[in-house]
Amino acid sequence: MLIVANGAFKSGSTWLYVLAREILPQFKPPSRYLNPIWPEPTVIPGRLADYLRYGEHRRQDVLIKSHYGLLPLRWLLLNDPQVRVLNIRRDLRDVVVSAYYHFQALEKITDSFAEFYWSRGRRVACNVLNYHLIWKTDSPRYLRLQYETLLDNFSAEVTRLGSWLGVDLSEGDLDRIQAATQIDILRTSSGLSPDRFRHGIAGEWTSHFDVAMLDDLGGIEAKWQSRSYQQWVKARSIFRYLRIRVRTMLSH
Repeated sequence: MLIVANGAFKSGSTWLYVLAREILPQFKPPSRYLNPIWPEPTVIPGRLADYLRYGEHRRQDVLIKSHYGLLPLRWLLLNDPQVRVLNIRRDLRDVVVSAYYHFQALEKITDSFAEFYWSRGRRVACNVLNYHLIWKTDSPRYLRLQYETLLDNFSAEVTRLGSWLGVDLSEGDLDRIQAATQIDILRTSSGLSPDRFRHGIAGEWTSHFDVAMLDDLGGIEAKWQSRSYQQWVKARSIFRYLRIRVRTMLSH
C-alpha cells in the first residue's frame, strides 16, 4: 500500500506524515523517483505515473509526503486500489499567518503581516482554496482530517486514522504516538528542520488580521465558490500536469 500524506501549503501535512510514520512501519521509494531536495520522501509529480507502474507499493507499505494539488495526480492516486491519500484542512486565516512566518524564516523578509497579506498572503489563500477544490472527493481511499480537531481531540482522530490504515491502536499506542509527535519533540528528533514546527496552535490569526483583511479574504472565498471559477481551476490543473509530465519525459 502507498500512503500519501498530502496537504495544502502550511496546513499540517508534515504532522500527518509523522503520525502515519508512527502508526505503520513502511519503506520509501527508490531515489530515482524522489525529489532530492525534500527531507521527507516525496515522488516527483512528473514521475508519479511511472512509480505507480513500478508497483512496489503492491508488495510492501510505502509512505511519502507531498502537496499534490493537480486533478490528474488525484486521478492517478485514487484510481489505484493500493493507494491511500491523507489530507488535512486548517483554518485558512491561520494558514496565511503560518505562511508569513515561513517566508520570514526562509527568505528573511522584514515585511509586516499587513504588507505580506496584501502582497503575497492573498495568493497563498487562493492556492490553498484551489488545492481543496481539487481534493473535493468522496473516495473511500481518501481521508481528510481537520487540524483543529487533531489539537482538541487527538486520541479520537488518531484512532480514526489508524482504523482507516487498517491498524487498531491501543491506549498505549495512542500515548506513545502523542508523546512522539509533540511539537517540542518534533523540533529535535524528527530529522526535519526545526522551523517546520513553529507553534502548532489554532487561532493565531486573531492577532494578525484586521477588518479589511478579513473582508478581502471573505471575498476571495466567495469567488472560489463560483462554478465558473472552479471549472477554470480544474482545467488549469490538467494543463499544468501535462506540462510537468512532458518536461519530466524530456529530462530522461
